[in-house]
Amino acid sequence: MINNYLSSFESYLPEDTREEVRAELEASILEEVDDMQENLGRELSTQEQENYCLKLGHPMRVASNYLPNQELIGHDYFPAYKKALEISLLAFSLIILLTSVSLNFEDLSIIGFIFNVFWRVVETSLDVFVVVTIIFYLLQKSNFDLDKLYAWSPGDLREGVKKVSLGRFNCFFEMMFEGLFLVFWNHLFYSDQILLDFDIVQNVSLSVEWQSVHWIINILVGVSILLNGFHFIAGHLNKWSIKLNILNNLVSIMVLVFIASFDKFVVIEFTDLKNLNWINIIENINVNIFILLGFIGAVAIWDTFTNIKRLRVH
Repeated sequence: MINNYLSSFESYLPEDTREEVRAELEASILEEVDDMQENLGRELSTQEQENYCLKLGHPMRVASNYLPNQELIGHDYFPAYKKALEISLLAFSLIILLTSVSLNFEDLSIIGFIFNVFWRVVETSLDVFVVVTIIFYLLQKSNFDLDKLYAWSPGDLREGVKKVSLGRFNCFFEMMFEGLFLVFWNHLFYSDQILLDFDIVQNVSLSVEWQSVHWIINILVGVSILLNGFHFIAGHLNKWSIKLNILNNLVSIMVLVFIASFDKFVVIEFTDLKNLNWINIIENINVNIFILLGFIGAVAIWDTFTNIKRLRVH
């Protein structure tokens, strides 16, 4: 039985180390068995051998002690993995929430809306979990430089701040979402139709006021992507990039205030469809745009405040 145990144990080991590791464990086991038999004054019975094997544990579990790192994400990579997962889940959940508001508010069920958003968040979270895990697993398998992964600046160590942000990953996710925003923004700007409930297609376009800020927004977001790209590659901040980021945020805030002063945001070509209250839909679109502008403005103000504190340190 013990010999069978060792054979099973050996099968879970890599071929290049099987003989050596089996010989090591076998010597240890036989020594213990000899001591037990010497104390008993006889050979171990089948039941005693079985009890001894159970005490050793499952051959697969014992073999794992002789294998290289068996963690999907090793302990060196895990803190960055956890941080990236938190940022991704929070960001995508927020996007789901902002994009889940139906334009047909007359048929919107509050309970149905909550359940719909909940399951969309759960489904998206699973996708995010899988993607982030695969990325970090591949980083680990390729022995990605940990110094680059945990790039940081001692200048971030400020009084009253206990945690130093993982700047490289913050920059990566900011670039990703800003890139997605540019795609969405330009698609929205040139699109002249929107799909509503019941597969109804209605001609919708942005008001003429948007023409004045179309390329300004592209430039501002583009500059932010370039700055985040620089921070991602360099792994640290410097004075000129911080100042440029502050300037970019201030201009963005002024543009947001200017957009908020528009007389109207969208233009809808009304049809003879009687089952939809287009006036109500436009009002709700305007409310959601104001909420989105307020959210973006709050983020820009907070980022400006953070960069001003960084500038004092540098």
